[in-house]
Amino acid sequence: MLQNDDLERFLRIHDEVMAEGADGPQERGALRPQTDGLFAPEIRRLSRSVAIACILGDASDEAASAIQQVHAELDWSNRYADLGNAEAWKCAIRKSAERIDPLSDISDMSDRLGRESYVGSACLRLKNKGYDVLIGAYGPHIGEDSRENICRKIDAHLAKIGGLNCLQQICRIFRESNRVHDGMWLFGDWVPGVHQVAEPAIPFGWLLSLSMRHLNKVCLAAQPELEWASAIELATDFAATIDCQRYSPYEQIDLQPSDFYPSLAQSLAWRELFALPQVPTLVIDALEGTFHEVD
Repeated sequence: MLQNDDLERFLRIHDEVMAEGADGPQERGALRPQTDGLFAPEIRRLSRSVAIACILGDASDEAASAIQQVHAELDWSNRYADLGNAEAWKCAIRKSAERIDPLSDISDMSDRLGRESYVGSACLRLKNKGYDVLIGAYGPHIGEDSRENICRKIDAHLAKIGGLNCLQQICRIFRESNRVHDGMWLFGDWVPGVHQVAEPAIPFGWLLSLSMRHLNKVCLAAQPELEWASAIELATDFAATIDCQRYSPYEQIDLQPSDFYPSLAQSLAWRELFALPQVPTLVIDALEGTFHEVD
């Protein structure tokens, strides 16, 4: 099973391989299928985390390219050595170096990544604002104090604007983006098409709940538009670090057993941040008719 400190282990092993250079052992066939260890999707999860760490400056482009190449050569139905087997991973990293095109431009990983680019960029913006952003094998983690400060700041922005004004802004966004059907707001996970560009979503469910807390407050902001923009930016970046959004129509198209729990956790996180329980008016009408018949 993947451990949260496996990211640190991988980077340490990669640094050792780079330091050894051509003088290191040249065994081949590393990461052979075995009965225990890491599932290939877990190594993919680690690969994404290394790429995010790369965008934050906590990992090198070479390390991100190496583990992407290692993962690309694995069979998703098998298990492989965990990071405790440093020698196997050293061999895999050396082997991956032979597969990487030396002429390819790896100067900026964010230019050729999807999900990792969005999540990593959000983490970088929060980090540049002074928040404690850590990257482990399972992805980003915001320190407890920083999480509380982010939530307080977003809540303060909304309180200064006033709850009713915030709700009006959210209604405007849904109306202008045509996300209303049969009296319901369409909170669904809007996955982009094949040729569409994805962007981190605004956590409307969370913002709606916060806005409801301040319905009794009037707008006290000198620049309400600026307060609203700041709240949206901070909330969107924070939600992106939770990493529960799908950025491609191909994600989770072939769910492996080892992906079940992470996917379930992501779905629950999405519901809490981005959605709001609703009942279509047609259901209400049907229930009312049923109750009348029973009565």
